Amino acid sequence: MSTEIKRILTGNEWDGIRNANSPSAANPFATIADTGGSGGRTGVFGIADATGAYTYYSSLGAAIAAATVGETIQLFTNYTETNSVSVFMKSGVNINLNGHTYEYATADINDTLSDGGVGARVTIFNGTLKRTGSSAPTAVLGVCLKVSNSSSQITLQGVTVIAEDGSNTCIVQAGKLSGGYYRQIGTTAGSPNAFLVNGATSIADNVHVHADNLFSRLDLGKLSNSYFRSDGSYGIYVNTGEAYNITGYSTANFGILVGTTKLFNSTGRSTVQLGISTGTASELYNCSGYSSANAGISTLNYAENCVGSSTALYGMTTGSNSKTYNCTARSTSLSAFFSRGRIVKSSGISTYNDPTGHGFTGIENNDEIVDCYAEVANASAYGVDAPTTSPYVTGFTGRGMTQLLNLLSNAQSNTEDNFGNILIG
Repeated sequence: MSTEIKRILTGNEWDGIRNANSPSAANPFATIADTGGSGGRTGVFGIADATGAYTYYSSLGAAIAAATVGETIQLFTNYTETNSVSVFMKSGVNINLNGHTYEYATADINDTLSDGGVGARVTIFNGTLKRTGSSAPTAVLGVCLKVSNSSSQITLQGVTVIAEDGSNTCIVQAGKLSGGYYRQIGTTAGSPNAFLVNGATSIADNVHVHADNLFSRLDLGKLSNSYFRSDGSYGIYVNTGEAYNITGYSTANFGILVGTTKLFNSTGRSTVQLGISTGTASELYNCSGYSSANAGISTLNYAENCVGSSTALYGMTTGSNSKTYNCTARSTSLSAFFSRGRIVKSSGISTYNDPTGHGFTGIENNDEIVDCYAEVANASAYGVDAPTTSPYVTGFTGRGMTQLLNLLSNAQSNTEDNFGNILIG
């Protein structure tokens, strides 16, 4: 029996040799020249059987419909879907993009890929998912990747998720998403979000998001071990829910904006605004904020074991009703702390060699500064500078200044007992 040999060239991507009578796992790209088949021996998408022989499909939807648990769908060339279809993942069926791009470019509000509201455990490998040309994209419609069932566990390994023309890269409404690099491109109006976690059972872990114009957002659920950058808005808005070990970076606004939620072990950076900005119900634990244009951290409620650093303003600013424990503020260009509320066991370090480079300043009447430390670069600066107000200051130490405290008066009237104990007041 004669063997037919054909040479196939697909764009600049693959140049392979196939045995037309013998497709196999060792040579799957042999069939990519013909995209017209479905469930046959030609097509863009393939599923190998136990012997390594492939069945080929002309659309991802057709391949998913035919696949059974334990099988992997492979993409053999870049593919753009221009028909209006909804493609839903199937639990136990993985997708290997093989370094190629799967793009949904139809002018509708369908998503590129979704769990369809049905629990799915799927891993997607090595390539790019893309959404372009949606007719009316919002944060939840015309999205590139959507996870919406509490039983879903979607894992991306070596995958880039791209959203253009106003689309959101990803929404997690329920279930767990792990991995992936998410890229929002352009300034077209549409979704306000580049990446959105929005649901009580939603979890996103180990994701990396870079947005040209939009911001990422957490509303309920949990975020962990992730990085968010925006060049047009907040790095990330952590509104509700909980976030652990995340970084928010912005060249246009706050690195991290925190709403009525708790933020743990996280870092906010900004080149134009606050590194971390909080609300009156926010809580920060073991967080760091850095800014080259504003304060490193602004806390209006509660901060513990945090560090705020700035090369342009105060290292940390605290609100009138705030509580700040065991924190450090550093500034190279002004006072370290713009301090209000209660500050306990915290350090203000200013390396600004100027008489205005105080450790703590901005203090209001009856604020508390307890067991704190200041270090200044200019001897004419003060550890605590409050010439017109009367705060409670006790247990204070400092280095670098000639005069430790500059107060209208010290509201602290109680003194230590024989054991060194003291009641604030």
